[in-house]
Amino acid sequence: MEIRITKTEKYLKVEKIAKKELIIRIIIFFLIILYFFVHSYKKYGKITISFALFTSPVVVSFYLAFIIKYPYEVIIIKNRKIIRYVSLFVK
Repeated sequence: MEIRITKTEKYLKVEKIAKKELIIRIIIFFLIILYFFVHSYKKYGKITISFALFTSPVVVSFYLAFIIKYPYEVIIIKNRKIIRYVSLFVK
């Protein structure tokens, strides 16, 4: 995780960038999905492929909501106000 702090006369800006953690989470998540897919394919056969296609939107939404957890966050303190930006991509 990388943290950058920028201080000027007008504002204080704190950036958090989590690239390494993101890569580790992606690898672990896809290894778990691969294990369940291979195990169920051995057990049920071709039904698994159609099941995977129908459940892929749920898996992707779970992945985006709980696994990524926004690798780029910015907090700006300006005029006694706190502004928070979160993003999936580094700006």
